[in-house]
Amino acid sequence: MNIELTSEKILTRKEKISVSVEQLIENDISLADYYGDIVKILGCSGSTNIFSCNIISDKAVIDGNTVIRITYIDSDGKTEILESTIPFNRSIDIRNASETDTITAVCTGEQINCRAINPRRAEIRGSATLYIRVSGTEVINYISEVPEGFCHTLKSSYEGYLLEGTAVKNFSVTAECDPDEKFDGAKISRLGFLPVINEIKTIKNKMMIKGSISTTLVCIDKNGNYINERILTPVNQIFEIEGTDENSVCCASLEIISAEGRITPETAQSASFPEIALTVSALIDVFSKGELSPVDEAYSCTHELSTDEKKIRFISDIKKLNDNYPVTSEFEFNSHNIEKCEDVAVKRIKYSCRKENNELVISGNINYGIILATKENEKQYFERIADFEFKKGLSDLSSDIQPVLNIHVNALTFSQKSNSSLSVTTELHTEGFVYSCSNINIISSIEKTAELRKATSDSIITVYFASEGERLWDIAKEHHTGIENIRQLNSISSDFIEKDCMLIFEQE
Repeated sequence: MNIELTSEKILTRKEKISVSVEQLIENDISLADYYGDIVKILGCSGSTNIFSCNIISDKAVIDGNTVIRITYIDSDGKTEILESTIPFNRSIDIRNASETDTITAVCTGEQINCRAINPRRAEIRGSATLYIRVSGTEVINYISEVPEGFCHTLKSSYEGYLLEGTAVKNFSVTAECDPDEKFDGAKISRLGFLPVINEIKTIKNKMMIKGSISTTLVCIDKNGNYINERILTPVNQIFEIEGTDENSVCCASLEIISAEGRITPETAQSASFPEIALTVSALIDVFSKGELSPVDEAYSCTHELSTDEKKIRFISDIKKLNDNYPVTSEFEFNSHNIEKCEDVAVKRIKYSCRKENNELVISGNINYGIILATKENEKQYFERIADFEFKKGLSDLSSDIQPVLNIHVNALTFSQKSNSSLSVTTELHTEGFVYSCSNINIISSIEKTAELRKATSDSIITVYFASEGERLWDIAKEHHTGIENIRQLNSISSDFIEKDCMLIFEQE
């Protein structure tokens, strides 16, 4: 049976697990001798760092820690920061896992409460959410070309993007401030990060990412005053990824998976300055232009041949998002004795995406931590939530979309409207990609059915592409077979070919 088929290879990704698990945060902290007694807790913040994600014996193993910072007023009226590190290790079962699988884990939404058990001891209780994704890749063959007449509409195909490669690459950078006396004796209270990709280039087996990481640093100086500083750290990384070339389309996003901040002196004589060691994870997909013929639109071969069909995720369009959206909120407070707002910080951002009326809708909320000072110089801590919703026109994308987004704080300003109200404006930066996806069945193999193998045994099988109007007698004579043999194997009752088709028959 001689049928010439053109076969090509494509890479497909299969998501094995996508789960969110709760990571408990529990610890009791005893104050060292050099800390003053706790009189009033102003606030508690945390940041979760993920140091490693590995596949070990059908399990996803994640190691990390949570850094807790408690801001409080001591017995001398000074603002102090108490820091504690809580390590963790999580293991998630994964069926049929492989060491070549891609695993990513990020942590968002730390919810932390703390209280003073006594002046020298604080209790911390809370949780964070770990988002874990494990996916594997496989190479499958698909039939890209067959002889004329085998599948009458096979040449009508979809143009789009096929997955060529996928990778998770980690790298390290350091965010540094210039030396400044204002940091002398200061302590780090909160850290916030905005990773942005400005340019992606691909060459043979290499991909270059250019961008920056904006670090928002909130410190408390030795006099108890707040210091807000922004550090811009450039990113210029080159990765080796199989499958890339000048015509590839690369989708990448950056995640901060670990941040260790400290204030160290440059020399023994100079002032201290912040230095923040960052571990960044780049999630990369590489696509190339290609064509696929869907089986449901191009499948008209005879019933004596069976086809093995594979369903794949086909990317017909890719949209890049890089936009800023302001969110302005008014907050009222019961107290009418506010002298000034000391600090406003974003504790966490929750969001979800959907397509609605040819638009991508991004909705969620921002949780703020606010420190106010009264006229009597008493400091109070509040938490407030602001809702937001953005819309982005995506009229040319299908209803089945897959967003890969990062939302971070680009800028935050606040102003006091009265002695009981506060206006906060946060500029959210949305960066990432939106895929327009289709599930397409493709022909991956063709073979004789059991009935055809039984009918033909080990004899020679001829595949003949007949034209409309040909006589069965002429075909049988030319190929040394009988008319009944052709009729039986192809379910033909007429003596003529009524339309172009493929015939299969046994040579005698």
